[in-house]
Amino acid sequence: MSSLHGSCVQSEEQISMVILEANAHQLLLPTDDEGQNNVTENYFLH
Repeated sequence: MSSLHGSCVQSEEQISMVILEANAHQLLLPTDDEGQNNVTENYFLH
């Protein structure tokens, strides 16, 4: 049971890292869409 829970936590951490990495790539990409930048800022504030 504990091993299953451990894999669950590990999966959530991997998903979080993927999301953060995706957001980092979005911030690095040159974009003229100010609205998208505002959405990203609001996401990090919450």
